Amino acid sequence: MPQTNAMESSPVMQTPPVVPPQAAQTMVPAVQYASFGVRFLALFIDVIIITIVKVVIVQLMGGDKAPEGIGALLWLVGAAYMVVLTSIKGQTLGKMALKIRVQREDNGANLSFIEAILREVVGKFASGIVLGLGYLWVIWDPKKQGWHDKIAKSVVVKL
Repeated sequence: MPQTNAMESSPVMQTPPVVPPQAAQTMVPAVQYASFGVRFLALFIDVIIITIVKVVIVQLMGGDKAPEGIGALLWLVGAAYMVVLTSIKGQTLGKMALKIRVQREDNGANLSFIEAILREVVGKFASGIVLGLGYLWVIWDPKKQGWHDKIAKSVVVKL
């Protein structure tokens, strides 16, 4: 009867390779930033949705006989749509349709409510005030950030 070596019949225990911290950081898949075109199309979808909601509100408030101050209410509805969905989900309906999302630049988390206000209200006002240059900034920025993204320290990524 042939003798077997105990070392040959037992499974070989291998320890996993030790990965230095620097190498581990480079193994994380790089985020893909959403292009200007995809972001524009998502905004276009959102504008259509907001417009439909605004038309319904105006009609419910009497159509042509709607109160004088309705413009401020309608602006608030649009701003709330953008801020609330961006802070809760990281996506508006337009962004969901195109599989992109807004996230914090530093850790990938959703923006806080205050950060979403900073991006969607203050930042977008700043992006549009100089002939829309802040929006066009997305075209040549390495992280595809507009001024509103830079102000809120956010990025828009592909899912």
